[in-house]
Amino acid sequence: MSRAWVEQCIANQVRISAVDPYADFYGYMWYTKMESVGGRSVPVHFASGNGGNNIYAVPSLDMVVAITASAYNQPYRHKRSHNILLRVLSATNPE
Repeated sequence: MSRAWVEQCIANQVRISAVDPYADFYGYMWYTKMESVGGRSVPVHFASGNGGNNIYAVPSLDMVVAITASAYNQPYRHKRSHNILLRVLSATNPE
């Protein structure tokens, strides 16, 4: 994939923050959320699947976090994965 295609995929296409507490924007099958961690704002792009299965890309930290889960159709599925991501982000130290 070209860099241009990846940038287009994660670009902020549609604002969804009013209806989705876990994402600010939606693009080409990718969501974006600005996470507040340790007094800093970190942009996170992610693909979200059923059960809490998520792939998080954090370019500013050169990080990818993959979470596999089995909370299929459970109301807590997104919250649990999101909390794991926040714990991982809070363990990072920016340069």
